[in-house]
Amino acid sequence: MKYGGMASGSMLLPKIIGAYEEPIHDWVSQILASNKYKRIIDVGCAEGFYAIGFARSIPTAQIIACDINENALALAKELSVRNGLKNIDFIKEVDHKFLDQHCDESTLLFCDIEGHELTLLDPLKSKNLLKCEILVEVHDCFFPGIQKALVERFQASHAIQIALDYSGRVLSYPLHMLSEKEKRYALDERRPKGMSWLYMKPFSNS
Repeated sequence: MKYGGMASGSMLLPKIIGAYEEPIHDWVSQILASNKYKRIIDVGCAEGFYAIGFARSIPTAQIIACDINENALALAKELSVRNGLKNIDFIKEVDHKFLDQHCDESTLLFCDIEGHELTLLDPLKSKNLLKCEILVEVHDCFFPGIQKALVERFQASHAIQIALDYSGRVLSYPLHMLSEKEKRYALDERRPKGMSWLYMKPFSNS
């Protein structure tokens, strides 16, 4: 990926290095290796790290990148142009009606919206959420109880995996030229404690 020089709402260096959100690397690799997605909706796309990566790696899928931050969305659009992408669209907001119109068995909903996942991911308001895969960053650090609530909402319809964040990074990255102090700085995502992710796959799709 041809990347830019700015990140929105996160640290740039871990993304450039390839260490960003290490706890979900295996899940992302599974997504990139799959050919089953016709649509990926990235809600809270920031400057486009995942949305652009998905669009480059899965050219047969329609990517919809969403962020309420206009500056972040502008950066994502610039990154799309830089990478010459044609299979990505950008929107500012996603609501329950939009999800019902765009989610189905071939959809991945990728979500990082700083705690608002509790409001958006409600199958009582968007029944088609029960059909799609969902990978969501959970922000109990901001609003305690979100993870429990989401698991309760989807445990009857989805197989749910949980990944917990951890301090530092354990995989190897090409940083041999840096001192240990510099490595820690480069890999530090400045994340709050207690972060986690849920990867939820509908039983009906298995």
